[in-house]
Amino acid sequence: MPTYERNAVRARTGAPNGRVGAVPERPTDGGCGAGSPYGCAYRCTAVSLVSVRPGGGPSRGAPTGIRDDGGVAADKKRGAQAVRDMVISLAVIILAAYVVYLFVPHDDKKDPVKPVSYGVELSSARRAAPYPVAAPVGLSKDWRATSVRYSADGTEGAAWHLGFMTPDDEYAAVEQSERGDRRSPDRFIRDVSQGAEKTAKKQRVDGEEWTRYKGPKYDALVRPAADGKSVTVVTGTATFEQLGELAGALHAKSEKPGPGPGAVPSSSPTPS
Repeated sequence: MPTYERNAVRARTGAPNGRVGAVPERPTDGGCGAGSPYGCAYRCTAVSLVSVRPGGGPSRGAPTGIRDDGGVAADKKRGAQAVRDMVISLAVIILAAYVVYLFVPHDDKKDPVKPVSYGVELSSARRAAPYPVAAPVGLSKDWRATSVRYSADGTEGAAWHLGFMTPDDEYAAVEQSERGDRRSPDRFIRDVSQGAEKTAKKQRVDGEEWTRYKGPKYDALVRPAADGKSVTVVTGTATFEQLGELAGALHAKSEKPGPGPGAVPSSSPTPS
């Protein structure tokens, strides 16, 4: 009997002197030739032969090529748990923010503009400025003062600023500066009016003539003082009509101490 057949029989019968599950040896006596009856049998048996144990069943220790997916399932479970925890945390944060919103007082109709008082600054400026300082008198409460300052020694000398928001939320301001040999009123007007240019148009306000300035951002009404020592500019995003309303309400006044206890402050009904 050829070597191939002998080993194949041992594998099938589980003979003690044969290796369990051994791949059949190729015949050593040339029995696998083209005309050999063992050539076909060898090829078929080599493909179909499986590892067997003595007594019949397949060997359990041999690798089968099937992967255990238990770790993948555990990873998916942990991922789902993490997503759920994130969703719960986000829901808690949103709920807390909503509760805070409900209990914190808020008024959507409240005016976002915070008005400022300017009485103290105005009184101080009128005592210190070298010219009568102008401020409006008789404007409606819908005109809200938003900024105030006085600079005794600025680039253009002593300068007074009083800013307002109009009833329709436009900006309008009163700007004053002294005039002198080394101070250019044109530069002051250009600075406070954001580059507005002088026009040939005039606007009469309470019998006084103001010059209109037109600019890409602000418009302005400008009037120099009668004595030539100061200039008053009413400027902002407001219309010329609103600027004229503010200019017409201005009352210029100086509160410098007089020579004696009986001296009274000087004032003027219009900017000077």
